[in-house]
Amino acid sequence: MNVLSYAHPQLFNAMVERERLEDDGIGDELMEMQEILWPIKRLRAKDFAIDMLFEYEDDDGSTLVWCQGRVVAFIKESIDKHVYVKIEWSDKCVRDGDLKITRNQLKKTKWNPNVPVGGAWREDLYHKLMHKG
Repeated sequence: MNVLSYAHPQLFNAMVERERLEDDGIGDELMEMQEILWPIKRLRAKDFAIDMLFEYEDDDGSTLVWCQGRVVAFIKESIDKHVYVKIEWSDKCVRDGDLKITRNQLKKTKWNPNVPVGGAWREDLYHKLMHKG
């Protein structure tokens, strides 16, 4: 059992319930923590911690999975539409045969959407959730 469940059982229960609701597609705390406008200046400066949503197909259908990485190069932009960047992916997100660094298009329309879709992206703020309280 998690140490948090012993020290703060109400907080732990609230976190478990939030995760359950998020799994059911209701709410997303990380979505609520994001900036309203897409972070174009910070993307140009590189070293942006990114969370990107990928759709994977398997025998049971499709699954959406958030993958974490870091923008290591700003390649080009189409003003107010999209940018191309190089992303170095976290080891936990790279499967056998996958590239560690990829070139990706980040569309402004897919910045932190209310409804999760493949290609959606946002700042990786998971570390802030772990240090709340």
